[in-house]
Amino acid sequence: MRLLLTTLGLLAASGQHAAGQAAPATPLSQRQVPLSPVRVVAPHLRRRVVGGLSGARPTFFWADYNTPGNQVGRRLALRRPGWLEAVSFSVAACSYDSLFLRVQVYGGAQEFPEAPLLPPVAVRLARADLARRVVLDLRPYHVWLVGDAVVALEILRAPGPGTLAFGAAMMPGPSYEIDLPGDSTNRNIPPRGASRRLVPWQPSPTTAWRKTNLFSIDIDATILQEAR
Repeated sequence: MRLLLTTLGLLAASGQHAAGQAAPATPLSQRQVPLSPVRVVAPHLRRRVVGGLSGARPTFFWADYNTPGNQVGRRLALRRPGWLEAVSFSVAACSYDSLFLRVQVYGGAQEFPEAPLLPPVAVRLARADLARRVVLDLRPYHVWLVGDAVVALEILRAPGPGTLAFGAAMMPGPSYEIDLPGDSTNRNIPPRGASRRLVPWQPSPTTAWRKTNLFSIDIDATILQEAR
């Protein structure tokens, strides 16, 4: 009986609508529905880590001064264009409680770093964060890389005299640095027991950058590329 009454009611409403009478309006309400984040990767795309140093003899590198504006970086060779998803690096020795760094990504078509490709991305790292490899997620910045790139780490805040050495490997670079003059307030003290090897630096004729092929700074990048 309930089904019959419902059917008759629908027929009556349909008849009224057919006679030219307006059907009653149905009130609508909006409500936000939270959705969990979903990561979808097209089947023709693959993630690739560029710049790995596995198998090379590990070492480390430190600049003369921890002056704000000093940078250390590495060229990463890209065989195909792709999206920059993450950058990772290692710190071999650090005597500071925390570090304030800026991640820089430059075009690398020429001999030295070119225009920056990434908006300013600053990061504060506690000493506990440096006990393992640091991985920085850069997906929100949608950086599209075409050709080689230089990824660098810039010191943002003078930490005072102390030790800061980045991981490296005895593998041909090039690696890059900007080592601005400093004083005793930001002198970089070599790690205990370390001995400095003479590095053959080649200065840029137009900027503060200089480069060497003697070693590679331990910086790599995760790139989303087409799988071919």
